[in-house]
Amino acid sequence: MAIAAGSIVALKTTSAALTGVGYQTAQPPVFGVAEGAAGGAVNWYNGQHVAAVAAGQLDEIVNANPTTLALLGTVVNVPGYSAAFNGVVIAAYNRSAAKEYVLVKLLSNGAYLELDATTVTVVPGL
Repeated sequence: MAIAAGSIVALKTTSAALTGVGYQTAQPPVFGVAEGAAGGAVNWYNGQHVAAVAAGQLDEIVNANPTTLALLGTVVNVPGYSAAFNGVVIAAYNRSAAKEYVLVKLLSNGAYLELDATTVTVVPGL
């Protein structure tokens, strides 16, 4: 899919991977609506308007598959990590029709992590 006017977008994730688990995102994460093709203006959901975002710096955000959507509202963890990585799934989406992600707000400190949806497991009883 190509970014066009009205596409939901986010900046490409460029932070260092957290030991291959996921990426720390802007706190809180910011999504926006493109006014045209990639490299054009973006109206960000935090109220900012940026007249030109460099081409190649945006990912289009598209609907997640039903399996990933079913994680919304659940508490998840990445196997092998401590309970400090337990968090609530607050969003589920696909970046540029390439990979499924969940946006998790950690219970321990409120930080946001964007995680590969295939790496998380639901924490029973929470």
